[in-house]
Formats: sequence, C-alpha cells, structure tokens
Amino acid sequence: MGTGGSSRRTCARSSTIARKNAPDVEFVVQDARSIALPRSFWAVFSTFDSLNHVMSLGELEQVFQGVFAVLEDGGYFVFDLNMEEGYRSRWRGSFAYVEGDHVCAGRSSHDANERIGRVDVTLFEPKGSGWERTDFSLTQRWYEESEIRERLRRAGFEELQSVDGNEPIVEGGASHEGRMFFVARKPW
Repeated sequence: MGTGGSSRRTCARSSTIARKNAPDVEFVVQDARSIALPRSFWAVFSTFDSLNHVMSLGELEQVFQGVFAVLEDGGYFVFDLNMEEGYRSRWRGSFAYVEGDHVCAGRSSHDANERIGRVDVTLFEPKGSGWERTDFSLTQRWYEESEIRERLRRAGFEELQSVDGNEPIVEGGASHEGRMFFVARKPW
C-alpha cells in the first residue's frame, strides 16, 4: 500500500479508469478489513494477490469474517495468494518499462525471516510540459497454507479447497509458480 498521497491518487485514478470501462457498474471502495455492504452475494472474488497486502493474520481473519458476512448461505469465496515460493522466485531484482503515458521502474526484495515482500517503485507521468515523479513502496506478507485454512475455518467457512499455482488450473493453462488459489464456501 502506498504512502498517503500516492495511494489516494492511485485509488482515484483506478476508480476513474474502472468507471470509464464499466459505466453501468456500481463501484464501492472500502477497506477489506471492514466490509459493509447493503446486500449479500453468491460469490466474492479477490484476485492478483490482493490479500497479500493484509499485513497480519488477525487482519486477514477480519477480511474473511467480512466476506463471510456479505455472502449468501452456500456462497463461495475464491481468492489467490502469493506463497513463500513466489517471493523467493520472483521478488528480487529490478524491472522497468516505458509506455506512452508513463515510465515505471521498480526494485523488488523479500525478507524470509519477516515473511515480507517489498517493491520500491518510481513512476513518471507527463504533467504540463514536463514529467511528474512519484515514489512509493508496496509491501506484502505471505502466510502458510495451514494459517490461511485455520483463519477461514474460524471465520465460519467450510469445504476448503486449494490449488497450487504450479498445477494448471485449466487445460493448457499457464503456471502460476508460487501462487495458491483457494475456494471456501459459506455453509447452507
């Protein structure tokens, strides 16, 4: 999660892009640790290791409890998480890319003792006749599969399934090394 101003700008920018691409959809921006929605749903999806940004097991359990509360009985919660193997294999070194509307460079690292991955990002975007620079860091935490399953059970979920990212999820599908996919169901 970014530092104050940069994370608010990123969220606002993301909301603008989302509304442009899906003008008939209602968007709700909330902290995942305290979800409060006016109705319930048959399924909740969290993708692209979003939950790795939740930095403690207690807070992860709060997310699971909130999702449980907004699901219909029998509803499903599907999500993915980067696991330790993913940080060891992918969260190291630098990257950069240049696009027409921005330039981005980053440096990834991980701390196995703390179970934290970090990427320091420098972003340049055109502004007026020059470029505006924004620096921010993103941190993530990895959890053991047993810790995740225990927190899901404590939140009330059952029928827990997990698929290791090294196994293709669909025939001919790509490998997602170091990522695990989870499916949990709220009881009827």
